[in-house]
Amino acid sequence: MTELVSATTLIKDALGTGPGLVNWNVNTTAEAAYDRFQILRQFVEDNDREGAVKFLRDQRFIKTGAAAARGTDVHRVAEQLHLGQAVDYDDSIAGYVTQYRRFLEDFQPEFLLAEAPVYNLTYRYAGTLDAVAVIDGKTVVMDMKTTAHGPDSGKSRPPHPEVALQLTL
Repeated sequence: MTELVSATTLIKDALGTGPGLVNWNVNTTAEAAYDRFQILRQFVEDNDREGAVKFLRDQRFIKTGAAAARGTDVHRVAEQLHLGQAVDYDDSIAGYVTQYRRFLEDFQPEFLLAEAPVYNLTYRYAGTLDAVAVIDGKTVVMDMKTTAHGPDSGKSRPPHPEVALQLTL
């Protein structure tokens, strides 16, 4: 039996953590320090430096968990839309669903694959691709990103280099 490595793990191991993710981790911790100052004050009053550090260190995992859940929910709804099924979703992802429906209407992709497992036995990696579709007569690989910032947020949302590698794999 051949053991396969996750494509995302392979990219992370090869490229390390990119500046976008490093900055996100730092910002998440700094935001938690500011937003939860009263909690941190209690740690200081209790002379619990170790507890304060653990509290701040864990904030990125709490936010990451919420982001991962959001991505899973959006991908589930997208797959239901691809299959022509009725969709049911939480209001927290309504904006993503609205934008994805707009994309489907504007570009009318013909889906060849969606949420499909892919692998390379020669290089021993595997993953799940979001979609392969035909748009305007061209076959394209699609990947959805579910950033928390909308297009009008004023926040930088550049495509990160690892995304190109992910799509290539």
